[in-house]
Amino acid sequence: MELRKNLAIFIDRFTEKHTTTWASSLAFYTALSLAPLLVLFLIVSSQLSPDLQNNFLSEVNSLMGSEAATTMTLILQNAKSRPDLTSFSGLISLATLLLSASLIFGELRAALNSIFHVETVVSDATFLKATWLFIKARIFQMGLVLGFLFIIIVSLVASTIISSTVGGSTDAVGVVINILASAGIYIFLFSVLFHFIPEKRLPWKRSVQGSIITAFLFIIGKELISIYLGHSAISSSYGAAGSLVVLLAWVYYSAMIIFVGAHISYMLHSKDLLKSEALKKTYLATTTASSST
Repeated sequence: MELRKNLAIFIDRFTEKHTTTWASSLAFYTALSLAPLLVLFLIVSSQLSPDLQNNFLSEVNSLMGSEAATTMTLILQNAKSRPDLTSFSGLISLATLLLSASLIFGELRAALNSIFHVETVVSDATFLKATWLFIKARIFQMGLVLGFLFIIIVSLVASTIISSTVGGSTDAVGVVINILASAGIYIFLFSVLFHFIPEKRLPWKRSVQGSIITAFLFIIGKELISIYLGHSAISSSYGAAGSLVVLLAWVYYSAMIIFVGAHISYMLHSKDLLKSEALKKTYLATTTASSST
C-alpha cells in the first residue's frame, strides 16, 4: 500500500514538474555547450597528459557508443586553435569558452530547482543588484564547468589505474571490480550534482541515498539506451547529422534517469521534513498539556 502511494506521488510530481521537457531542454543546451566544453577539456588535458584525450574517447565509446564517440572525435579534431592564456585576448577567449560551456549547467540547475521545489523570490531589486545577481550566477556556472572538468579528469585517471590493475581480466573478480568502480564514480558524481547544483541543498544523507538509486538506474539504463539506439534507425535517418542526433538522444534519456533520481531524493527529504514537523507538533502539544496541568 505504501509503495503504491509513493509511486502515485512520484508519477504526479514527475508530470507536474514537466520532467520530460527539462530533459529535452538539457539535450538542446548540451548541443550548444558541447564544443566549448570539449575545447576546455582539450586545453586542460593537454597540459597534464596526452593520453587523457584517448582515454576520454574510449570512455565515451563504452558509455555512449561509437556514434557519440565519432561526434566527440570530430569536435576535438576541429578544435585546433587554443587561446593563448598569456595574452589578454587569450584570457577573454577562455572566459568566453567558460561562459558558453556553462549554459548546460545553468539549465541543469534550473531543472533541479524545479524538481526540488525551489521558490523564486521576486524582489524590487535595483539595476545594479540585478546585474550583480546575474554576474554571480554566471560565475557560479563557470565554476561548475571547472569542477566538472576536474571530476572528469580524476575519473579518467582512476579508470586508467583500475584498468591497468585489473588488466584485460574477464574473470568474475575483474568484472565485479570494474562495475563497483564505475558505480562508485557515478555515486560520487550524482551526490555532488544533487547537493551543490540546486539553490536548495539537500542533506548529504539524502543526496547520497538518491545518488545510489540513480547510479543503479544509470548503469542499467545506459545499457538499455545503447541497445535501443543500436537497433533504432536514428543514425541512418538523419544522414550526416546522425552522430549528433544519437548523442542528443543519449543525453535526453540519461537526463531522464538523473531527474528520476532527483525526484526520489527530494521525496525522501520531504518525508524527513514531514516527520520533523509531526514530532515538533507532538512536542508542542505535550508541552502545552503539561503546562496547563
